Amino acid sequence: EKLCSRMKVHVEEIRPFESTEFQELQKLQVWNLITIGDFKNADQLVNQSLQTAPQHSVAYYEFKCLKGILEFKKQSFVDAIDLLNLAIKYCEDVKIKGEAVIAHLKSIAFSGDLQFALMQAEKFLELAEEETWDINNQITLLCQTTSIHLFLGNKKAASSLARKALELAEETDNPLAKSQIHWNAAGVADYSGDQQKTIQQMHLAIKYSEIAGASVAEAKQWGSLAAILVETNDVEPKKVFATLDRAIGLAEAIKDEHSLGNVLESKAQFLLMQNDVMSARAILQQCR
Repeated sequence: EKLCSRMKVHVEEIRPFESTEFQELQKLQVWNLITIGDFKNADQLVNQSLQTAPQHSVAYYEFKCLKGILEFKKQSFVDAIDLLNLAIKYCEDVKIKGEAVIAHLKSIAFSGDLQFALMQAEKFLELAEEETWDINNQITLLCQTTSIHLFLGNKKAASSLARKALELAEETDNPLAKSQIHWNAAGVADYSGDQQKTIQQMHLAIKYSEIAGASVAEAKQWGSLAAILVETNDVEPKKVFATLDRAIGLAEAIKDEHSLGNVLESKAQFLLMQNDVMSARAILQQCR
């Protein structure tokens, strides 16, 4: 477009000569913009790409998948579901397809229809094996399906999938994927009432989040660990307070008010357990 402006040529005159290589470049640009959180420019570019890609072509559906992933990232779950329902079926880029499936499942789950989310997740688990998806996308899908089973109270199915995800952990050198696996395993152990294993898995999840530089995941994991330690009676108060303060510091650093509110609530609960009512009241006021 910049070149056409300088040459005084209308951009529509060269549209027919856009190649599949150009579309691949556009996909990569949209993907990178989503990855770095530049949703405004990602939205503008993906909308342009949808207008220029031939209707119902593979590229068209892949751009629709990217648009759906973007809407999920923006927490527009209904829009994400509408975009991804059909687009996933015709997407041939395995990487985009894997991310789109995760966005689709999470959007359905966050919209409250867990039974439908589970049905879709099990269908996609079969598809992931048939199409030999990227191992990190397989791990994410396993973890997401495990979480849905946990929410529905399906302890046996959740444990089975968590074990499968832990087996895949040996095959990947992606620290963020490893973090997700161990966080997932901690959720299963917590649901099973095994506090020792829960704490062990949480520490492993935090370790890999630190290696990956994933500050958002690390903050949430420290918050979860703090909440678990508060409920555990055999951990010394000094260690619990240190964990709580670490979680609060990380949540404040990334300005995640939701995580911060949860950790403050845990700290107030622990202060009450220590009979420090005045401090607990002050923390609850901050929590509000």
